[in-house]
Amino acid sequence: MYTAKGLADLIRQYTGTTSVTFTDTEMLPLIKAVWRDISNKIKKVNANIFIMPAFADLVANQREYPFPAKILYKMKFLEAKLDNVTYIPLDHFDMPADARYATDETTIVSKFANSQGYAKYTILRNSIFLFTGTITNVTNGLKLWYHKMPAYPTDLTENTRDLETPPSTTEHGMPEDFHELIARQVSIIWKTMRSTPIALSAKELQYNEDLAFALDAIMFDNEDGATVVGVADDGTDDGHNL
Repeated sequence: MYTAKGLADLIRQYTGTTSVTFTDTEMLPLIKAVWRDISNKIKKVNANIFIMPAFADLVANQREYPFPAKILYKMKFLEAKLDNVTYIPLDHFDMPADARYATDETTIVSKFANSQGYAKYTILRNSIFLFTGTITNVTNGLKLWYHKMPAYPTDLTENTRDLETPPSTTEHGMPEDFHELIARQVSIIWKTMRSTPIALSAKELQYNEDLAFALDAIMFDNEDGATVVGVADDGTDDGHNL
């Protein structure tokens, strides 16, 4: 519904300011803060809406695969193409508390396999550690699905891309029902930050109720309650390759 410039223009309309009295430099941090807050609220009511895949190649006989912490600790689930044909989900495996479980190759392949239900993983020192059968070279063999918040605008003069449209295949856009709410909340913050606070409009006083309504609506964004995420499922380079 809004481009970055359109969002900035709406905020200035709500605040009664101009690009001189409320500069882009002053506005952008407020937009980012509100953007993140609303993104977290959206994620809370619809856990799958901001899911993104990250890929890594399987390497023959390699058990440990490092991922950036910002991805690893936002992981939702993990898949692997152990047979170089079909992705299967991997179950999380909790290492015993006494840490006496052997992690040598012979022990692992004797207790685990490259099939669903028998292929597992754990997280060790910022890495995925695989408990499976023998590992061979597979391009994009690991597919880690993780939560990635929608990309906030960085240039408030940009007037081409609708903020709902993902900036790239590795990023999400912000659902359009929240664009005006972001502008409204930035206006509320700006007005209440003044040395002499400015009275809120009737529309601004309605913010919490309207935000709750928008969150309720996005909780059920299709008939079966599942969220359709705009990423491919074939291992092509549409995610974050590592």
